[in-house]
Amino acid sequence: MYRPHADGARGELIAAAWFLHRGWMVFRNVSGHGPADLTVARMRRSGVDVQLIEVRYGSINTRVRELTDLQKRLGVSMAMVGSDGSVEWAPTTKGKA
Repeated sequence: MYRPHADGARGELIAAAWFLHRGWMVFRNVSGHGPADLTVARMRRSGVDVQLIEVRYGSINTRVRELTDLQKRLGVSMAMVGSDGSVEWAPTTKGKA
């Protein structure tokens, strides 16, 4: 497997585990195409909170691609996965149902 693809797949799995550990249901985009890598959801008193997540993997020195215009319109948020396994994520407010 091409190294960047392997790193990306590793980052997605780390992010999925991170969300699962925090009580989210995690759904992966298995097609390899689409606006988001993961869809996460959890029940709230006010309904279901659904978030579309784009995962970016790399070290602090890695240049991160910005979200596309389509991703921004859809309310996709970015989860940053460090090469040390750390995850940083700030949810969007658009995903509330």
